[in-house]
Amino acid sequence: MTSQADTDFAAAVNEQDADFFGSAVVVHRGGLTASVTAIAEEEDNEVHDDQGMLTIVRSRNYVIAASEYRFGGQVVEPRSSDRFVETVNGESRTYEAMPIGSLPAFQDSDGDGVRWLVRTKRVG
Repeated sequence: MTSQADTDFAAAVNEQDADFFGSAVVVHRGGLTASVTAIAEEEDNEVHDDQGMLTIVRSRNYVIAASEYRFGGQVVEPRSSDRFVETVNGESRTYEAMPIGSLPAFQDSDGDGVRWLVRTKRVG
């Protein structure tokens, strides 16, 4: 079990990381939107199909403070099909949360519930 001091420290570090490394992202779920600060990273994932063929799938992963992931004023968990719109080098790009191979669409990023890691693929 994580202590309150550890959780508070992780939240403070997350805020500093997001301020320095983060960028503005708008998350869409149906007709709802949320503006969050996310730390983005590209990751190549090895995915095997049911016949054993290996494919490399590139995902864009977002690390987001759990407290910022809210729709209609309520903090919620990410879900598959959430859409992320981000401006990269002046271009608006859309990514969708989804499982990548055997990896889930989202998971607790750090084991203390302070940040989510959301896996996405570019869809627009």
